[in-house]
Amino acid sequence: MHLSYPQVVKRPALLHRLTGLNVKEFEVLQESFSAQYDQQVIQPRLSAPSRQRAAGGGQKGALKDPADKLLFMYGLRTSQPGQSQDIGTMHLFHIFKLYCQKL
Repeated sequence: MHLSYPQVVKRPALLHRLTGLNVKEFEVLQESFSAQYDQQVIQPRLSAPSRQRAAGGGQKGALKDPADKLLFMYGLRTSQPGQSQDIGTMHLFHIFKLYCQKL
C-alpha cells in the first residue's frame, strides 16, 4: 500500500494517527521542511564539483514530493525509530532529526 500526502490529507484522522499532528500543524512543518530540504540536500548536490550528470539525470526517487518525504519520515519516527537499515532512509531520518533539533 502506497500512501501519499494528497491521499492522507483528505483523511485528517489518519494523518493524526500517523504523525500525531493535525493538517494545519503538518502543513506548517512541511513548508519549513521543504525549504530546509532544498537548502541542505538539493542545492549541495546541484553545486557539487564532482557532479557527473545534469539536473534530472540519474535514478529517480520513489518519494518525489517533499510532503511525501516528511510524511514518510514522521511515520517512520513514530512507528519504529531507528529500526530501518536502508541507507537512503537513514540519511533522510538523520536530516529530519537535525531539522527537529533546530525547531
